[in-house]
Amino acid sequence: MIRAVIALPLAACLSFSGGSNGGDGDGDGDSDAGGADGQAVDCESWGERRFFDACTHSVHFDAPLSPLVLDQTGTYRIDTTNVTLTSPDSNAIDIGAVVALTDAYGNLVDSHLIVVSEVEIDAAATLEVLGAHPLVIASIGDVVIAGAIDISSGADRRGAGAGLVDDGRCANLDGEDNIDGGSGGGGGGLAFDGGRGGDGRLGASVGASGGASLFTLQSPLSGGCPGGQGGDGDTGAGGLGGSGGGAIVLSAIGNVSIAGLIDAGGEGGKGQIDARRNGGGGGGSGGLIALEGGAVILTSSSTTTANGGGGGGGSNNLVGPSLDGADGRRAPFRAQGGEGEGLGTSPDGGSGGGGGSLTDFVGLSGFAGDRGGGGGGGGAGVILALTTQLDNNGVVSPLVTADSPPYD
Repeated sequence: MIRAVIALPLAACLSFSGGSNGGDGDGDGDSDAGGADGQAVDCESWGERRFFDACTHSVHFDAPLSPLVLDQTGTYRIDTTNVTLTSPDSNAIDIGAVVALTDAYGNLVDSHLIVVSEVEIDAAATLEVLGAHPLVIASIGDVVIAGAIDISSGADRRGAGAGLVDDGRCANLDGEDNIDGGSGGGGGGLAFDGGRGGDGRLGASVGASGGASLFTLQSPLSGGCPGGQGGDGDTGAGGLGGSGGGAIVLSAIGNVSIAGLIDAGGEGGKGQIDARRNGGGGGGSGGLIALEGGAVILTSSSTTTANGGGGGGGSNNLVGPSLDGADGRRAPFRAQGGEGEGLGTSPDGGSGGGGGSLTDFVGLSGFAGDRGGGGGGGGAGVILALTTQLDNNGVVSPLVTADSPPYD
Protein backbone atom coordinates (compact mmCIF):
# COMPACT_ATOMS: atom_id res chain seq x y z
CA MET A 1 0.00 0.00 0.00
CA ILE A 2 0.93 3.67 -0.03
CA ARG A 3 0.76 4.52 3.63
CA ALA A 4 -1.86 7.17 4.39
CA VAL A 5 -2.78 7.20 0.71
CA ILE A 6 -3.88 4.01 -0.99
CA ALA A 7 -4.51 2.48 2.42
CA LEU A 8 -7.43 4.92 2.57
CA PRO A 9 -10.40 5.11 0.21
CA LEU A 10 -9.43 7.08 -2.87
CA ALA A 11 -11.80 9.89 -1.93
CA ALA A 12 -9.81 10.35 1.27
CA CYS A 13 -6.35 10.52 -0.33
CA LEU A 14 -4.02 13.00 1.30
CA SER A 15 -2.35 15.86 -0.57
CA PHE A 16 1.30 15.50 -1.61
CA SER A 17 2.53 19.07 -1.87
CA GLY A 18 5.52 19.42 0.29
CA GLY A 19 7.66 21.15 2.88
CA SER A 20 10.99 20.59 4.67
CA ASN A 21 12.92 19.83 7.81
CA GLY A 22 16.50 19.39 8.95
CA GLY A 23 18.80 16.37 9.01
CA ASP A 24 21.84 15.63 11.14
CA GLY A 25 23.97 14.64 8.11
CA ASP A 26 26.07 12.29 10.27
CA GLY A 27 26.13 9.62 7.56
CA ASP A 28 24.61 6.88 9.72
CA GLY A 29 21.44 6.56 7.66
CA ASP A 30 19.33 7.78 10.59
CA SER A 31 18.97 11.53 10.39
CA ASP A 32 17.15 13.82 12.75
CA ALA A 33 15.04 15.14 9.88
CA GLY A 34 11.36 15.04 10.57
CA GLY A 35 8.80 12.99 8.77
CA ALA A 36 5.68 13.49 10.82
CA ASP A 37 2.48 13.77 8.85
CA GLY A 38 1.28 17.33 8.45
CA GLN A 39 4.67 18.94 9.00
CA ALA A 40 5.87 21.87 6.91
CA VAL A 41 8.83 24.23 7.33
CA ASP A 42 10.13 27.39 5.76
CA CYS A 43 11.45 26.98 2.21
CA GLU A 44 14.85 28.34 3.25
CA SER A 45 15.42 25.19 5.32
CA TRP A 46 16.10 23.35 2.07
CA GLY A 47 19.23 25.36 1.39
CA GLU A 48 20.84 25.15 -2.04
CA ARG A 49 19.59 22.28 -4.19
CA ARG A 50 21.01 21.26 -7.55
CA PHE A 51 17.79 20.69 -9.48
CA PHE A 52 15.25 22.99 -7.79
CA ASP A 53 14.92 26.10 -5.65
CA ALA A 54 12.36 25.54 -2.90
CA CYS A 55 11.70 29.26 -2.36
CA THR A 56 11.25 29.96 -6.07
CA HIS A 57 8.61 27.21 -6.09
CA SER A 58 7.41 27.76 -2.52
CA VAL A 59 3.76 27.04 -3.35
CA HIS A 60 4.76 23.39 -3.69
CA PHE A 61 6.79 23.32 -0.47
CA ASP A 62 4.51 25.12 2.01
CA ALA A 63 1.61 22.71 2.52
CA PRO A 64 1.50 19.99 5.22
CA LEU A 65 3.32 16.84 4.14
CA SER A 66 2.60 13.13 4.05
CA PRO A 67 5.07 10.23 3.83
CA LEU A 68 5.50 8.18 0.67
CA VAL A 69 5.74 4.56 1.82
CA LEU A 70 5.52 1.72 -0.70
CA ASP A 71 5.21 -1.50 1.26
CA GLN A 72 2.98 -3.72 -0.87
CA THR A 73 4.56 -6.64 -2.73
CA GLY A 74 4.61 -5.98 -6.48
CA THR A 75 5.05 -3.05 -8.85
CA TYR A 76 3.91 0.53 -8.29
CA ARG A 77 3.94 2.89 -11.29
CA ILE A 78 4.41 6.63 -11.47
CA ASP A 79 3.32 8.21 -14.75
CA THR A 80 4.94 11.63 -15.02
CA THR A 81 2.78 12.58 -18.02
CA ASN A 82 -0.55 12.03 -16.23
CA VAL A 83 0.91 12.77 -12.76
CA THR A 84 -0.44 9.57 -11.20
CA LEU A 85 0.74 6.80 -8.89
CA THR A 86 -0.77 3.33 -9.27
CA SER A 87 -0.40 0.55 -6.70
CA PRO A 88 0.13 -3.16 -7.42
CA ASP A 89 -3.62 -3.72 -6.88
CA SER A 90 -4.40 -1.01 -9.51
CA ASN A 91 -5.58 1.76 -7.18
CA ALA A 92 -4.53 5.09 -8.63
CA ILE A 93 -4.17 8.61 -7.24
CA ASP A 94 -2.99 11.99 -8.48
CA ILE A 95 0.33 12.85 -6.87
CA GLY A 96 2.55 15.91 -7.12
CA ALA A 97 2.52 18.30 -10.08
CA VAL A 98 4.42 19.06 -13.28
CA VAL A 99 6.46 22.16 -12.48
CA ALA A 100 8.94 24.17 -14.55
CA LEU A 101 11.75 23.81 -12.01
CA THR A 102 14.60 26.31 -11.98
CA ASP A 103 17.88 24.59 -11.11
CA ALA A 104 21.06 25.98 -9.54
CA TYR A 105 22.37 27.12 -12.94
CA GLY A 106 19.18 28.79 -14.13
CA ASN A 107 18.04 25.94 -16.38
CA LEU A 108 14.26 25.57 -16.57
CA VAL A 109 12.95 21.99 -16.92
CA ASP A 110 9.38 20.72 -16.76
CA SER A 111 9.58 18.02 -14.08
CA HIS A 112 7.17 15.89 -12.09
CA LEU A 113 7.72 17.19 -8.54
CA ILE A 114 6.57 15.23 -5.48
CA VAL A 115 7.31 16.74 -2.05
CA VAL A 116 6.90 14.49 1.00
CA SER A 117 7.92 14.09 4.63
CA GLU A 118 9.85 10.84 4.06
CA VAL A 119 10.28 8.06 1.50
CA GLU A 120 10.40 4.32 2.15
CA ILE A 121 10.32 1.58 -0.48
CA ASP A 122 10.23 -1.87 1.10
CA ALA A 123 12.29 -4.79 -0.19
CA ALA A 124 9.34 -6.51 -1.91
CA ALA A 125 8.20 -3.36 -3.74
CA THR A 126 9.29 -1.97 -7.11
CA LEU A 127 8.57 1.56 -8.31
CA GLU A 128 8.47 1.83 -12.11
CA VAL A 129 8.67 5.40 -13.44
CA LEU A 130 7.46 6.22 -16.95
CA GLY A 131 6.30 9.32 -18.79
CA ALA A 132 7.39 12.46 -20.57
CA HIS A 133 8.98 14.31 -17.64
CA PRO A 134 11.88 13.60 -15.28
CA LEU A 135 10.86 12.73 -11.71
CA VAL A 136 12.01 14.81 -8.73
CA ILE A 137 11.10 13.50 -5.26
CA ALA A 138 11.96 15.95 -2.46
CA SER A 139 11.82 14.74 1.15
CA ILE A 140 12.33 16.63 4.39
CA GLY A 141 13.19 13.35 6.10
CA ASP A 142 15.18 10.35 4.98
CA VAL A 143 14.88 8.48 1.70
CA VAL A 144 15.30 4.74 2.27
CA ILE A 145 15.20 2.38 -0.73
CA ALA A 146 15.27 -1.31 0.19
CA GLY A 147 13.33 -2.36 -2.91
CA ALA A 148 13.75 -1.18 -6.49
CA ILE A 149 13.27 1.95 -8.60
CA ASP A 150 13.12 1.19 -12.32
CA ILE A 151 13.41 4.22 -14.57
CA SER A 152 15.06 2.28 -17.38
CA SER A 153 13.79 1.93 -20.95
CA GLY A 154 12.90 -1.33 -22.66
CA ALA A 155 10.68 -2.88 -25.30
CA ASP A 156 7.45 -2.02 -23.49
CA ARG A 157 8.41 1.21 -21.76
CA ARG A 158 10.35 4.50 -21.98
CA GLY A 159 11.88 5.73 -18.75
CA ALA A 160 10.54 9.05 -17.43
CA GLY A 161 12.23 12.04 -19.02
CA ALA A 162 14.19 10.05 -21.61
CA GLY A 163 15.39 12.30 -24.43
CA LEU A 164 13.88 12.54 -27.91
CA VAL A 165 15.41 13.57 -31.23
CA ASP A 166 12.92 16.45 -31.56
CA ASP A 167 13.63 17.89 -28.09
CA GLY A 168 16.47 20.02 -29.43
CA ARG A 169 19.14 18.16 -27.45
CA CYS A 170 19.46 14.65 -28.89
CA ALA A 171 20.93 14.28 -32.37
CA ASN A 172 19.47 12.29 -35.25
CA LEU A 173 21.68 9.21 -35.51
CA ASP A 174 19.89 7.29 -38.27
CA GLY A 175 21.88 5.10 -40.65
CA GLU A 176 22.04 5.57 -44.42
CA ASP A 177 19.63 3.81 -46.78
CA ASN A 178 21.12 1.63 -49.50
CA ILE A 179 19.39 -1.08 -51.51
CA ASP A 180 22.50 -3.26 -51.23
CA GLY A 181 22.88 -2.76 -47.48
CA GLY A 182 21.75 -0.04 -45.09
CA SER A 183 24.19 1.10 -42.43
CA GLY A 184 23.71 0.83 -38.68
CA GLY A 185 22.23 3.58 -36.54
CA GLY A 186 24.49 5.34 -34.05
CA GLY A 187 24.27 4.67 -30.31
CA GLY A 188 22.81 7.39 -28.11
CA GLY A 189 24.97 9.52 -25.83
CA LEU A 190 24.56 11.36 -22.52
CA ALA A 191 27.51 11.35 -20.14
CA PHE A 192 29.60 9.33 -22.60
CA ASP A 193 29.65 8.91 -26.37
CA GLY A 194 27.58 6.30 -28.14
CA GLY A 195 29.15 3.92 -30.63
CA ARG A 196 29.22 4.50 -34.37
CA GLY A 197 26.94 2.41 -36.58
CA GLY A 198 28.54 -0.24 -38.79
CA ASP A 199 28.91 0.39 -42.52
CA GLY A 200 26.56 -1.40 -44.88
CA ARG A 201 27.53 -3.34 -48.02
CA LEU A 202 31.25 -3.08 -47.38
CA GLY A 203 31.13 0.70 -47.15
CA ALA A 204 28.47 1.48 -49.74
CA SER A 205 26.53 3.09 -46.89
CA VAL A 206 28.37 4.79 -44.04
CA GLY A 207 27.43 4.04 -40.45
CA ALA A 208 25.91 6.89 -38.47
CA SER A 209 28.05 8.68 -35.93
CA GLY A 210 27.46 7.82 -32.30
CA GLY A 211 25.78 10.41 -30.08
CA ALA A 212 28.18 12.83 -28.41
CA SER A 213 28.59 13.23 -24.67
CA LEU A 214 26.21 15.99 -23.57
CA PHE A 215 26.46 16.03 -19.79
CA THR A 216 28.33 18.53 -17.64
CA LEU A 217 27.83 19.39 -13.98
CA GLN A 218 25.86 22.44 -15.16
CA SER A 219 23.53 20.49 -17.47
CA PRO A 220 19.74 20.62 -17.15
CA LEU A 221 17.93 17.58 -15.81
CA SER A 222 17.34 15.06 -18.60
CA GLY A 223 17.43 11.38 -19.37
CA GLY A 224 19.53 9.63 -22.00
CA CYS A 225 19.30 10.02 -25.77
CA PRO A 226 17.94 7.38 -28.15
CA GLY A 227 19.92 5.43 -30.67
CA GLY A 228 19.35 5.99 -34.38
CA GLN A 229 17.30 3.80 -36.67
CA GLY A 230 19.24 1.53 -39.02
CA GLY A 231 19.29 2.40 -42.69
CA ASP A 232 16.76 0.78 -45.04
CA GLY A 233 17.95 -1.93 -47.39
CA ASP A 234 16.18 -3.92 -50.08
CA THR A 235 12.87 -4.57 -48.27
CA GLY A 236 11.37 -3.27 -45.07
CA ALA A 237 12.82 -0.67 -42.72
CA GLY A 238 15.95 -0.58 -40.63
CA GLY A 239 15.91 -1.65 -36.99
CA LEU A 240 14.56 0.92 -34.56
CA GLY A 241 16.91 2.67 -32.18
CA GLY A 242 16.53 2.03 -28.46
CA SER A 243 15.26 4.72 -26.08
CA GLY A 244 17.61 6.28 -23.56
CA GLY A 245 17.20 5.68 -19.84
CA GLY A 246 15.08 8.07 -17.79
CA ALA A 247 16.01 10.70 -15.18
CA ILE A 248 15.26 10.74 -11.44
CA VAL A 249 16.30 12.99 -8.54
CA LEU A 250 15.94 11.84 -4.93
CA SER A 251 16.64 14.91 -2.80
CA ALA A 252 16.45 14.83 1.01
CA ILE A 253 17.22 17.24 3.81
CA GLY A 254 17.78 14.00 5.69
CA ASN A 255 19.89 11.17 4.28
CA VAL A 256 19.50 9.05 1.16
CA SER A 257 20.16 5.36 1.79
CA ILE A 258 20.05 2.74 -0.98
CA ALA A 259 20.08 -0.95 -0.08
CA GLY A 260 18.18 -2.17 -3.15
CA LEU A 261 18.24 -1.28 -6.86
CA ILE A 262 17.98 1.89 -8.93
CA ASP A 263 18.26 1.35 -12.68
CA ALA A 264 18.22 3.93 -15.49
CA GLY A 265 19.55 1.72 -18.27
CA GLY A 266 19.05 2.40 -21.97
CA GLU A 267 17.08 0.16 -24.33
CA GLY A 268 18.85 -2.10 -26.81
CA GLY A 269 18.61 -1.26 -30.51
CA LYS A 270 16.46 -3.51 -32.67
CA GLY A 271 17.33 -6.04 -35.32
CA GLN A 272 14.89 -7.11 -38.02
CA ILE A 273 12.64 -10.10 -38.67
CA ASP A 274 10.96 -9.50 -42.06
CA ALA A 275 13.54 -7.44 -43.90
CA ARG A 276 16.57 -7.77 -46.20
CA ARG A 277 19.87 -5.93 -46.06
CA ASN A 278 18.79 -3.46 -43.38
CA GLY A 279 20.95 -1.81 -40.73
CA GLY A 280 20.49 -2.48 -37.02
CA GLY A 281 19.24 0.19 -34.63
CA GLY A 282 21.57 1.96 -32.23
CA GLY A 283 21.29 1.35 -28.49
CA GLY A 284 19.90 4.04 -26.19
CA SER A 285 22.24 5.69 -23.72
CA GLY A 286 21.96 5.27 -19.99
CA GLY A 287 19.95 7.89 -18.13
CA LEU A 288 20.54 10.01 -15.02
CA ILE A 289 20.26 9.14 -11.32
CA ALA A 290 20.85 11.99 -8.85
CA LEU A 291 20.99 11.30 -5.09
CA GLU A 292 21.12 14.39 -2.88
CA GLY A 293 21.15 14.48 0.92
CA GLY A 294 22.98 15.17 4.15
CA ALA A 295 24.64 11.83 3.47
CA VAL A 296 24.31 9.47 0.51
CA ILE A 297 24.73 5.85 1.54
CA LEU A 298 25.07 3.05 -1.00
CA THR A 299 25.16 -0.12 1.07
CA SER A 300 26.92 -3.36 0.11
CA SER A 301 23.58 -4.83 -1.03
CA SER A 302 22.79 -1.93 -3.39
CA THR A 303 23.01 -1.78 -7.19
CA THR A 304 22.84 1.57 -8.98
CA THR A 305 23.12 1.44 -12.78
CA ALA A 306 22.72 3.71 -15.80
CA ASN A 307 24.26 1.59 -18.55
CA GLY A 308 23.81 1.92 -22.30
CA GLY A 309 21.89 -0.56 -24.45
CA GLY A 310 23.56 -2.75 -27.07
CA GLY A 311 23.13 -2.08 -30.80
CA GLY A 312 20.88 -4.25 -32.97
CA GLY A 313 22.23 -6.63 -35.60
CA GLY A 314 22.06 -5.95 -39.33
CA SER A 315 20.27 -8.27 -41.79
CA ASN A 316 21.61 -10.11 -44.84
CA ASN A 317 20.01 -11.31 -48.09
CA LEU A 318 17.54 -13.61 -46.36
CA VAL A 319 14.22 -12.59 -44.87
CA GLY A 320 15.10 -13.84 -41.44
CA PRO A 321 15.91 -12.47 -38.03
CA SER A 322 18.82 -10.36 -36.94
CA LEU A 323 18.89 -10.04 -33.18
CA ASP A 324 18.07 -7.11 -30.90
CA GLY A 325 20.74 -5.61 -28.70
CA ALA A 326 20.34 -6.24 -24.98
CA ASP A 327 19.00 -3.54 -22.67
CA GLY A 328 21.48 -1.86 -20.33
CA ARG A 329 22.50 -4.40 -17.68
CA ARG A 330 21.86 -4.14 -13.95
CA ALA A 331 25.48 -5.02 -13.37
CA PRO A 332 28.89 -3.40 -14.05
CA PHE A 333 29.14 -5.03 -17.50
CA ARG A 334 28.27 -4.18 -21.09
CA ALA A 335 24.94 -4.95 -22.68
CA GLN A 336 25.66 -7.25 -25.59
CA GLY A 337 25.05 -6.15 -29.15
CA GLY A 338 22.62 -8.15 -31.26
CA GLU A 339 24.04 -10.78 -33.59
CA GLY A 340 23.92 -9.96 -37.28
CA GLU A 341 21.89 -12.25 -39.52
CA GLY A 342 23.98 -15.02 -41.07
CA LEU A 343 26.96 -14.20 -38.85
CA GLY A 344 29.95 -16.24 -39.96
CA THR A 345 28.60 -16.86 -43.44
CA SER A 346 28.87 -14.77 -46.58
CA PRO A 347 27.13 -12.44 -47.04
CA ASP A 348 26.22 -11.54 -43.49
CA GLY A 349 24.78 -8.67 -41.49
CA GLY A 350 27.04 -6.85 -39.05
CA SER A 351 26.53 -7.38 -35.32
CA GLY A 352 25.68 -4.54 -32.98
CA GLY A 353 28.14 -2.88 -30.64
CA GLY A 354 28.02 -3.31 -26.86
CA GLY A 355 26.62 -0.66 -24.56
CA GLY A 356 28.71 1.55 -22.29
CA SER A 357 29.15 0.51 -18.64
CA LEU A 358 31.68 0.50 -15.83
CA THR A 359 34.10 -1.62 -17.88
CA ASP A 360 34.18 0.99 -20.67
CA PHE A 361 31.91 4.03 -20.48
CA VAL A 362 31.53 4.64 -24.23
CA GLY A 363 29.37 2.53 -26.52
CA LEU A 364 31.15 0.24 -28.94
CA SER A 365 30.81 0.69 -32.69
CA GLY A 366 28.61 -1.66 -34.68
CA PHE A 367 30.28 -4.05 -37.07
CA ALA A 368 30.30 -3.54 -40.81
CA GLY A 369 28.26 -6.07 -42.75
CA ASP A 370 28.42 -7.64 -46.18
CA ARG A 371 24.85 -6.36 -46.27
CA GLY A 372 23.28 -4.42 -43.36
CA GLY A 373 25.58 -2.86 -40.75
CA GLY A 374 25.15 -3.33 -37.00
CA GLY A 375 23.91 -0.56 -34.70
CA GLY A 376 26.26 1.22 -32.32
CA GLY A 377 26.00 0.68 -28.58
CA GLY A 378 24.60 3.39 -26.34
CA GLY A 379 26.98 5.27 -24.06
CA ALA A 380 26.75 5.05 -20.28
CA GLY A 381 24.64 7.56 -18.37
CA VAL A 382 25.45 9.33 -15.13
CA ILE A 383 25.09 8.66 -11.40
CA LEU A 384 25.35 11.83 -9.30
CA ALA A 385 25.96 11.91 -5.55
CA LEU A 386 25.18 15.47 -4.41
CA THR A 387 26.50 15.45 -0.86
CA THR A 388 29.51 16.15 1.32
CA GLN A 389 29.24 12.64 2.82
CA LEU A 390 29.29 9.74 0.33
CA ASP A 391 29.48 6.20 1.68
CA ASN A 392 29.73 3.95 -1.39
CA ASN A 393 29.98 0.21 -0.79
CA GLY A 394 27.56 -0.92 -3.49
CA VAL A 395 27.68 -1.94 -7.14
CA VAL A 396 27.65 1.13 -9.39
CA SER A 397 27.92 1.39 -13.16
CA PRO A 398 29.20 3.82 -14.38
CA LEU A 399 31.29 5.36 -11.60
CA VAL A 400 29.62 7.84 -9.25
CA THR A 401 30.20 11.53 -10.00
CA ALA A 402 30.30 13.53 -6.76
CA ASP A 403 29.38 17.19 -6.34
CA SER A 404 28.07 19.42 -3.56
CA PRO A 405 27.07 23.04 -2.92
CA PRO A 406 27.91 25.73 -3.63
CA TYR A 407 27.00 25.15 -7.27
CA ASP A 408 28.87 27.74 -9.30
